[in-house]
Amino acid sequence: MQEWVRLLGKIVTGFAAAVLLLIPLSAHALGFGNIKINSALNEPLDAEIELLSATDEEVKDLEVKLASREAFLRAGVDRSQQLSQIKFSVSKRGGKYYVFLKTPQSVREPFLNFLLEMNWLNGRMLREYTVLLDPPDRRPTRVTEKAPEPTLATAAPEPITEPAPVVTQAA
Repeated sequence: MQEWVRLLGKIVTGFAAAVLLLIPLSAHALGFGNIKINSALNEPLDAEIELLSATDEEVKDLEVKLASREAFLRAGVDRSQQLSQIKFSVSKRGGKYYVFLKTPQSVREPFLNFLLEMNWLNGRMLREYTVLLDPPDRRPTRVTEKAPEPTLATAAPEPITEPAPVVTQAA
């Protein structure tokens, strides 16, 4: 009887180990990263989203688009007419895949809230994005400053101290 219990314990332990080994494989699913805005208010939209864990095979059949009106309603997100101008394209840069978002006309709203839908051979994903567009004059400027030249540090000279006078008492 004890042998059966040991055998059953080994089977359960082996099964648990196999499941734990397979979990990391499922963590490499395709996903949307953060959005980076390259434009300002009253300019055509220019943004990019990194595709996380994207493989060449997944990207081959990938379709990225604005989510359906029904998906917007279910999520409680207003689908403004301006969102329909956004054009999506997927391309590889620096070894990573990105979704590029562009509009032909200037964006007049200071913020955009929208749902993206991604469909590929093995799945479907929706993600909500909220983007704040700064006016062109408030956009952070990219100033590249030349690093200061290193200087040799010289130690300050030690102050010269005179020895204190020795006072001796006469006996």
